[in-house]
Amino acid sequence: MDVRVFLAAARHGSFTGASKALKLGQATVSRRVASLEAAIGHLVFDRMTDGLSLTAAGEEILPRAEAMEHAALDLRAALRGLEARPEGVVRVAVPPGLAVDLTLPFAKLFYPKYPGIRLEVLSSLANADLTRGEADLAIRLHRPSQLALVSRSLGRFPMGLFASRSYVASLPPNATLNDLDWIGWLGDFSHLPMMKWIAGRVGDVPLRYASNSFVAQREAACAGLGVVALPEIQAATTAELIEVPVGELDMPLGEAFLVIHRPLRLVPRVRAVADFVIDLFSMDTARFAAIFSDSRSKT
Repeated sequence: MDVRVFLAAARHGSFTGASKALKLGQATVSRRVASLEAAIGHLVFDRMTDGLSLTAAGEEILPRAEAMEHAALDLRAALRGLEARPEGVVRVAVPPGLAVDLTLPFAKLFYPKYPGIRLEVLSSLANADLTRGEADLAIRLHRPSQLALVSRSLGRFPMGLFASRSYVASLPPNATLNDLDWIGWLGDFSHLPMMKWIAGRVGDVPLRYASNSFVAQREAACAGLGVVALPEIQAATTAELIEVPVGELDMPLGEAFLVIHRPLRLVPRVRAVADFVIDLFSMDTARFAAIFSDSRSKT
């Protein structure tokens, strides 16, 4: 049974999508699925003009195929732990903001000690599936519940509202939250803690500038377009932003978690990266900002 081909076709809903994901010819994918169906004596997909749909037999074998996939990945991860020293590729999945602000200071400290490790940083608000090997470890803004994952809090960090000096100077005396022009996320990100906090304080206000890019939001604030909610440690990486004086805000603390697929936690190169991430998050704001600024000035 070709588990990879069956699962790819089920997840992408077409032989075309599966062939692209697996880098196989579409005819090869179709032939392997047909071979599977002949071997088990049941059709696993209904072929329709707009793609594939699982049959009852396909639904029955899907969880078993996923269990086989996870077992194979666990075995591969366990064998990777036999490496003699930390070297090779480590894929790290991080939210977009941290992909920018964490990578430079991390690399500056990390590479001189571990020149044999190569980092691949995956930047997305969507969580990479660590159990399927999409990344080796991740930094997330919430603790995962999957038993196959181990997690550690990297600490809680204060948040604030930040804007350019010129924008803050333009605000009326004793400005309130309702006087502010807001910069935020484009799309459905209402589940994010800061978006919930803003909605609870000022309601469903239209954003003056919206983007699906963290960097674009911060640059918009630097350009004087409005106010952006940021962790204080990330706001400190640019001199253009200052905190907006609107009184006591009682903003929620952010929290970050280091997440690793359980079989990888003792793999030397993954452990080395994880330990450095922990050290980096233990820095105070001033030291982190200094390392970030120094790293950026040399790129």
